[in-house]
Amino acid sequence: MLRRPVDRAVSFYYFIEACSGPSYEHPRLEEVRKNSLTEFYEKPVHQNVQTRFVAGLLSEYAGRYVDLNGRLGKAVLRRAKQNLVDSYEAFGLKEHFKDSVRLFANCLDVAPEWPEKRYKTTGERPDVGDLQKRVRRSVRRSNSLDVELYKFAREQFGRQDEFQPEAESPK
Repeated sequence: MLRRPVDRAVSFYYFIEACSGPSYEHPRLEEVRKNSLTEFYEKPVHQNVQTRFVAGLLSEYAGRYVDLNGRLGKAVLRRAKQNLVDSYEAFGLKEHFKDSVRLFANCLDVAPEWPEKRYKTTGERPDVGDLQKRVRRSVRRSNSLDVELYKFAREQFGRQDEFQPEAESPK
């Protein structure tokens, strides 16, 4: 399931920030406390997570020290696009959640199951549109491969073999 890159990045940053309770602290909490949103995403290890994942690269190894916003990044993006259409049975888009669930259910030959409510949310986080333009631009630039991959995924989404758009609302 792919998500709009800037929204995913903002959500992840604020999710880490929220994981500071007595029973659990996120391993990257100190990093978030020491860095603004833009500074956090200036570090290669946090950039282009969706692209690296779809390309089959573990972020801890392939992104810790290597900036993918160059020639290497183009090769990783090509691999991610190829994997998305050739190696995955199906992929979904968060913005088309219901159609994605139907697609997955069709691929698995099962009936879709609809959650009664959302259980997990990241609390105090700004909407992407509420961020300063320079912050949005910086996060977008730091995740430029994810932006390209997401654009490609949106173009390919309805072309998947098992895709059947929403016919009726679930009850």
